[in-house]
Amino acid sequence: MGQGEHAAGAVIGRPPEASASGLTLTVKGMMCPNCERHVREALEALPGIESAQPDFHTGLVAVRGAADAKAIKAAVKAAGYKVQKITETG
Repeated sequence: MGQGEHAAGAVIGRPPEASASGLTLTVKGMMCPNCERHVREALEALPGIESAQPDFHTGLVAVRGAADAKAIKAAVKAAGYKVQKITETG
């Protein structure tokens, strides 16, 4: 095992909820794969966000990690889109 890891492979010192938390965003305006990329890059640039997986077909973005709702909305807005709803997924 590497330093800072335990048997399950989780990094010690990181709250379990930070790696296990997630959000689903409903985003208005994504119409193509390039839109998905803009939203993903905007969200993944935020501190605390581990990954973002947009789907322009559904308008949903699965987000892993945690960030302030205002910061999430501002990042998506700066990318040219609008967050209509944020739902915690655990």
